[in-house]
Amino acid sequence: MDLKSALECMLSNDNTARSSAEKFYYTSLSQSPGPTLLSLISLLPACSLQIQVLISVLLKQLIDPLSGKEIWSKIDPSSQEDFKNKALQVLRIDLEHKPCELFCEVVGKLGCSIFSMNNPWPELIQYLKSGLYSSHSIKALEILSAVYVHLWKEIPLNPGLFMEYLQRNDLPLKFSTIKALNTLLSVMKKKSTLPYAELIPSILTSSYALVVAEEFSGGKTLEFIREIAENRGFLFTDYLGVLYEFVAGIFKLGITTANKLLAAEIIVSLYETTTELDTSQCTQLIQDIFIIMVSGECEEDADWEHPDENILEDLENAEVDYAKIGRKIIYRLIEAVGEAVLLDPTLSLIQRGLSDQNWRGQYSAILTLGELILFIAEPQKISDIIPIVINACSSSCHKVRYGGYVLITDLSQNYIQEFQATYHNRVFPVILSGFDDQIPRVRAQALAAATGFIEGAGYKISSLYINCIPKVLSLLHNQISLVLQYAVTTISAFAKSAKTSFTDYYHNTIDELLSLLHRLHNPCYETLKGRVIESLTLCSSAVGKQLFTTKLQQIISIISSFEVSGEQEALSYILNSWENVCDLLQEDFCQYLDHIVPGLLKFVSSPNEGVNVNTTEVINKEHALQTLSKFVQVLKGKYGKYLDETLRSTLPLVNYTLNDSLRATAAEILAGLVDVKKLLQDTSAFAHAQELAKVFLSLLVQAVKEEFNRDALLSQLEAIGKIFQSIGVAFLQQTEVNEVGNLVLKVMMDKAKKGFDPDEDRIYVEATEVIGEIFKTHGYFTSGLLGVISSEMIPKMLLENKEKAFHKYVLYVIDDAIEFLSQTHPTNKWDEVLSILLCYANDPDDEVRQAAVYGLGVYSMTSQSFNEKASVVLTALFCSLEIPSKRILTYGHARDNSIAAISKAIKYQSNSFDINPVIEKWFKFLPLKWDKQEAIQTHELFADILEAKTALIIANNIENFIKTIYIIADVVFTKLVNEKTTSKFQSFIKKHAEDVQRIWDKLSQAQQEKIQNLSLVN
Repeated sequence: MDLKSALECMLSNDNTARSSAEKFYYTSLSQSPGPTLLSLISLLPACSLQIQVLISVLLKQLIDPLSGKEIWSKIDPSSQEDFKNKALQVLRIDLEHKPCELFCEVVGKLGCSIFSMNNPWPELIQYLKSGLYSSHSIKALEILSAVYVHLWKEIPLNPGLFMEYLQRNDLPLKFSTIKALNTLLSVMKKKSTLPYAELIPSILTSSYALVVAEEFSGGKTLEFIREIAENRGFLFTDYLGVLYEFVAGIFKLGITTANKLLAAEIIVSLYETTTELDTSQCTQLIQDIFIIMVSGECEEDADWEHPDENILEDLENAEVDYAKIGRKIIYRLIEAVGEAVLLDPTLSLIQRGLSDQNWRGQYSAILTLGELILFIAEPQKISDIIPIVINACSSSCHKVRYGGYVLITDLSQNYIQEFQATYHNRVFPVILSGFDDQIPRVRAQALAAATGFIEGAGYKISSLYINCIPKVLSLLHNQISLVLQYAVTTISAFAKSAKTSFTDYYHNTIDELLSLLHRLHNPCYETLKGRVIESLTLCSSAVGKQLFTTKLQQIISIISSFEVSGEQEALSYILNSWENVCDLLQEDFCQYLDHIVPGLLKFVSSPNEGVNVNTTEVINKEHALQTLSKFVQVLKGKYGKYLDETLRSTLPLVNYTLNDSLRATAAEILAGLVDVKKLLQDTSAFAHAQELAKVFLSLLVQAVKEEFNRDALLSQLEAIGKIFQSIGVAFLQQTEVNEVGNLVLKVMMDKAKKGFDPDEDRIYVEATEVIGEIFKTHGYFTSGLLGVISSEMIPKMLLENKEKAFHKYVLYVIDDAIEFLSQTHPTNKWDEVLSILLCYANDPDDEVRQAAVYGLGVYSMTSQSFNEKASVVLTALFCSLEIPSKRILTYGHARDNSIAAISKAIKYQSNSFDINPVIEKWFKFLPLKWDKQEAIQTHELFADILEAKTALIIANNIENFIKTIYIIADVVFTKLVNEKTTSKFQSFIKKHAEDVQRIWDKLSQAQQEKIQNLSLVN
């Protein structure tokens, strides 16, 4: 058999012939990779259309580093040069459309591999330059789409060329032009893209023509335009009306729902990235999206009702459900434009949908309502949703019942206050009824709702319903795997939340889970078995070490005997299980390290296939590193035996350029290893830990300088911050502090030059955290950093920069400087810093204002001359509370931080101003609802004042007393107060029981129930 006949047989319907041909092909590749690659490309021009397509697909696999089958890097330089020459020869041949398109992808992948390693291919560059202006324009554009990120300096382009192509009556050329423009505009600097704005109408017209002619290629152009809107939204600013007309036209076409929603996403992406756009048509857009959701291709389907027995899935992403896709688009639009503008019109639309006789209307309305829970702060609106939940879950339509349980999950996880505490007695019985639903998928979603509800319910409420555990255990028998999966997660949720109340059910639950494991024989159940094993350890963690020891040997034996390879998803659950056992046993876990750690270290040190190939094996390697990090974190000095081996396995990965995710995860473990060194039983351990920390910082600093992947950069910055935290005192010299601090500031300022990228928000935040740690631990060595912040960062990122996102990052740094340095750096600069905070405390942007008022709160805690500034600070804080906003969520956090800052002034600086009028005004803004950490502190202060100086709040005013009861009822039994505050509220209620009875009728039913429950707490 030769290669040509093998390729023909690979397309045969004869399984034996095909298997034999594939064996011949892969044997040729392994024995002679270079000649085989050259033979493939040599055969391509003269073969049939089908063989040309097959060869192109195979070549792409052999060239692409991400395919897992790449051999390009393994062949000799001479063969590589021959292949490059032959590739250019094939490009000059007129192939049919499909093989031509695929072969251009091959050349694009090859070009990326060559240019990314800074190797030359001048012949390709010349081909592209000439091809753009010839009959090869489509090929040149297709290849440019892949390689332009490396060649933007080599191949200058202009809008005129693209305008000419867009206006030609050639659909393939239009497609390739839009595809190339997407790459081009994402690579170019912002200023250089401005002349391309005039192309927007032609891009939209061309895309419309493509959608009408051929939905697949038309859909791809919609994706390209969406990416342009995400990356360069400002180009659409003058063409918003044209874009709305384009989308409206797409909506009217008889095309797939997927493409219609893609068109809607273009506008949503534009609002997400571009400010000061007209929002007058947004309500109509939401209505149109809702109509698309209702009229989508989603049908009642037997496979949906009864999924395949072997299917395990995430219910949220279980299927192509356009109602689910649409609801997320609506959420994004409301978040971008503002809840104040769009929330109420959308809720009105949902109300109409709930009244629809068509189940699709009800289903879409219920799902959309669940998506908007994050925006709803008013308790009355949540109260109004409860009947909707009850009606949906009792509907005769199983899709609507399913939607009802999705809504319960959304309420449980996303309502900012305590949904469970207020409505558990009405909602959980509805969840329980779903356990007996006749439709397996609905039954599974009811279990998912139970999991979400219990996870956020807390110990007391979970304990009320712990008696449903036997019912959940019964669902481990005679059910499809999807129901088994969610029954197991429900059991785990109850164990974690109910804790000691789970004790009575522990032995029976473990026995049932072990029995289930023994029944899962089929290899397709390996992932489910992994989840069951994880649940065994979660249940054990809930009841504590003493009770766990009664089942310890059985569970450890099960985990140890479970055979799973690095390529299997189930390994992640086994690693989770070891982490849970480690958490539970603490130092006693050391006895198992010899059984676990050598294998994990060998696994993470094993070679990786390909470059940046995030296979299950690589993901499991990341998880293995995280498991080692957990052992390090829990055992600290007790892990010392494996310190050197762990260093040998992980340090090479810190600068491991072939895989971003492994490089990121390796950085995360370093701070923990510093702790291990610090806590060894050695008198010089702390000194050695400091030296190790310096070594790690040196490695990380070098890694940050060379890093190009945002996730890896984020992990490296996090690791730097944690190392400073781990040592906790000054351990660097002045030059070393300057090197680390200046590098972090440079990262921020360099990125700011390129404009704001929302995907890099966490990088900026983590960078400010590192600066804060330096301030905290090396305060006396930070004069140089303060100089850079004052002379470069504040002017470039705050005073001279119009992008609001950068303002908040600078304010974060200022906040930390005030908190950690104002006492150690007495200088007149603090007056200038305070002036900046006062200025931005009244900024219309919620997040900027939040950062500024937080800083004023810190100033109120730390200032030794607050009496000089008290009036201006308090005035600014109260004024900040009057600033309107379109966004409920961000406004809520800003508002809470303003109130919390006033709370700090009351608590720490009460001798600096007349406290009575301040408390009177402050009281009117209580309670806090959004920032839980600040809420806990402020409500504790409120309780302290009620206890010690009641008259400051009540002042013999019945309205103030009623508001006080409202506040207590709103926050008690939520995560907005701690136990100490709850106890003080309880004492206040008991002390004023008669007064409470007199105003009882003024309380809502929910408030009455919470005050009653508070009175009964022991």
